Amino acid sequence: MKTKTIILSLLSTAIILSCTTQPKIYPHGMWHSTMNRPDITFVQNADTLIAIVHHKIHNGGTCPISYPVMETNHGYYIQAEGRILIHYDANKDELFLSPGGEYKRLE
Repeated sequence: MKTKTIILSLLSTAIILSCTTQPKIYPHGMWHSTMNRPDITFVQNADTLIAIVHHKIHNGGTCPISYPVMETNHGYYIQAEGRILIHYDANKDELFLSPGGEYKRLE
């Protein structure tokens, strides 16, 4: 009987811990495309993460356009001309956009 109580207690604790929200890790900062795509900057604006895409224009400059970063159960994306999926690996500090390819952090 004592074993059942301990097991139920452990299961209850595991369920409660799994329901708590984990801190979200975002790719804050400036990122450079390794595939000649527009560079991108991620900034926090109040409760919203914003992606600023630095679109290249004909005179060699850039035209920054801001997009809110949206969250689903499956991850993050920005809605530009289409949905651009964002994958950020915080352990490796690597950013991948689909479509868009790999990005390296600018120092």
